[in-house]
Amino acid sequence: MMAEMMLQSHLNFIHLLPAMPTAWANGSISGLCARGGFVVDMKWNNAILFEADVLSRLGYNCVLKSPIFKGKFSIIDTKTGLPVEYTRSANGLSFKTVAGNKYRIKSL
Repeated sequence: MMAEMMLQSHLNFIHLLPAMPTAWANGSISGLCARGGFVVDMKWNNAILFEADVLSRLGYNCVLKSPIFKGKFSIIDTKTGLPVEYTRSANGLSFKTVAGNKYRIKSL
């Protein structure tokens, strides 16, 4: 149950920190598995997500939802060091992945 407070992926997107308890205002978590073959690590401060790493095991399209995406952020493919193009939708943002690559989403 605690993992579902940190990440949910049953609605065709990955929702980061959907039910953050106020007692956990600062922290990090790693190794959360999401549907579609994704593994997620996150860091937050003052109950606001500021960085997430998403490992794509299968190379599927990744759709993420989080309040971080309302401000400025970047997505970098950590294997190539290159920025990743994305599109915004009602569910958050979507980007293509390559199997085995990790993507860093960071608040700017």
